[in-house]
Amino acid sequence: MEDFNNLYFKILDESFKKSHVMLSITHLKSGQIMSVNRSFLDRLGFSKEEVSGKTSKEMGVFADDRDRERAFSKFIRTGSLVNHEIRMKCKNGEIINTLLSINSIEAENEIYLLSSVTDITPLKIAESKLNTMYYGQKLISDITRLLHMSPDCQSDFENVLAMVGEHTGVSRVYIFKDDAGGATTSVKYEWCKSGVSPTKEDMQGISYSTFPGFKELLISNTAKFFISDSLPDSIKEITDLQNIITFMVAPLYVEGNYFGFIGFDECTHKRVWSEDITDLLESIASILSNFLEKDIVMNRLRTSEIRLKFAIDSAKEGLWDWDNRTGDTYYNDNYYLNLGYLPGEFKGVINSWADRIHPQERESVLETLNKHISGETPFYEATYQLKRKDGSWMWVLDRGMVVKRGLEGNPLRTIGTNINITEHKETEIKLNEALRTKDKLFSIISHDLRGPVSNLLPMLDLLTGDIELDSDQRSQFINYIKEASRNTFELLENLLIWSKSQTGTISLSRDNFSLEEVLSKNIQLISAAARQKEITLALKISAPMNVFADKESVNLITRNLLTNAVKFTPKGGRITISTSSSAGFANIEISDTGSGIDESILAGLFSVNSFTGNNGYGNSSGSGLGLILCKDFVELNGGKIKAENIDGGGSRFTYTIPLER
Repeated sequence: MEDFNNLYFKILDESFKKSHVMLSITHLKSGQIMSVNRSFLDRLGFSKEEVSGKTSKEMGVFADDRDRERAFSKFIRTGSLVNHEIRMKCKNGEIINTLLSINSIEAENEIYLLSSVTDITPLKIAESKLNTMYYGQKLISDITRLLHMSPDCQSDFENVLAMVGEHTGVSRVYIFKDDAGGATTSVKYEWCKSGVSPTKEDMQGISYSTFPGFKELLISNTAKFFISDSLPDSIKEITDLQNIITFMVAPLYVEGNYFGFIGFDECTHKRVWSEDITDLLESIASILSNFLEKDIVMNRLRTSEIRLKFAIDSAKEGLWDWDNRTGDTYYNDNYYLNLGYLPGEFKGVINSWADRIHPQERESVLETLNKHISGETPFYEATYQLKRKDGSWMWVLDRGMVVKRGLEGNPLRTIGTNINITEHKETEIKLNEALRTKDKLFSIISHDLRGPVSNLLPMLDLLTGDIELDSDQRSQFINYIKEASRNTFELLENLLIWSKSQTGTISLSRDNFSLEEVLSKNIQLISAAARQKEITLALKISAPMNVFADKESVNLITRNLLTNAVKFTPKGGRITISTSSSAGFANIEISDTGSGIDESILAGLFSVNSFTGNNGYGNSSGSGLGLILCKDFVELNGGKIKAENIDGGGSRFTYTIPLER
């Protein structure tokens, strides 16, 4: 690695050192690693000596060589690899999930590969947890809807147990119901995984006296987890007969009285019941308790309709019940509370729901609902945003079904639930933003940095080679190399600052200081470049003023804007820097006599999602990153920035910062 002295990679290595993305450069033919950055070594746990000259296969950094070969084959076929998900292995054996991107680099007649690896393991873990929560809530929603639509909820209990068993992967799920008097209990419903023996016939009229203290444990109203080996002999005899290794039980209460319990057996291994699964099973037990209660009440009062208050409340879901004929809609308490309202605070009509859908999604959601209402689809399901009372937006998974139709098939009643999935969506959005940011950084490194550096090499060869050059030619080449080096340095500096800003490692230190001093200092810094292009610099200070901001970031803002102005102002032009104040802010205006900014670029000039490079006069170039930094730091200091074209030619950049406190 020490012999790897190519100028291109020396410059690239400056961006490697402080990048939070794992970067490496390998020789295409040999596969040997030529250079890696500190993030690569720290995350994978290798030393520089352990990496130098080795191949990724020799180091074993990929969890599966077949995945590595498939990724490389895809790169060979297409010429690039972007955000390819692959598992990597650290030196200590830890497996991490990553996104791999590869681009080729040609230098000194050799082909090298520039690889970017982003560790998405924390995001994968968060995504897994959110998926567990999401599918758990979806299971609860499906169970709730199934039981609610059934005229006799007990007839569907075994289907519910099957849904729970298949979702959790347990061996057996069952419900015990206490017999009259509560001294004995029997299996009323049971589901078994394929290959697991049923126990329903053998578990009838079981006396609690056989298991001293067991019922008392259940009455405590929380789920209990047991390992068969640790149980009293009286209970262990039964669990051994049924091949139970571990099991969990949760009590069922109906109308405030102990009804029985729901149990979950594991017969294949010593299962560890996670908190997520325990919470889910407790919620299901609560739902089943409520529906058992509903069935008893329905048998007692056939004309009454008990809504699923307790079941839905336990799952913290919103429930809606729509009378299609009148438009009247029932919302349970959770529906109101999730939206920030008190129960019953707004009128229960279907329009009260439709009016709260995000305007950009309303048409699509209503179309999806109408397709189900008309019978085109078997159920209704949509993900969209609902407006809360405080004006914020809540992402929901909304699901429903027509449960009653007239003789001609016209809908009479539709019931559904919605689940708050805001946290899941926000995590998804953050992941996408992180990937876009990484792509932009990689794009700048592989394109905006690659161009000027690759152009330096042939010029250096000419200057140091055998070809005779006259003084004008040598001067022209040297000036170009100086300009390219300056631009490359500015880009690297901006890249490092932007990388810090994206990872939150920059902290501002605000204080009072002279604005004129900062402006004068930065005008001095660019004066030499302005003189070369015979550009006039004019500073117009309306009145001396002090500002309250982070001085270093104001220096960066001013320096970037002035540097851009010099790049995009033609020879003999003029740049004017003027100040004024209003409403507690200093206004700094930098205008030039250049050609202005193309309208198609102007709208997205400060956006990380749309910035593009542009060429100035004399083939000077810019990546657009400096303007992104200007916007970020102006806003961090509490100000605003804008860009506009000047009638008659030229452009004007104006930014504000708070005046002295």
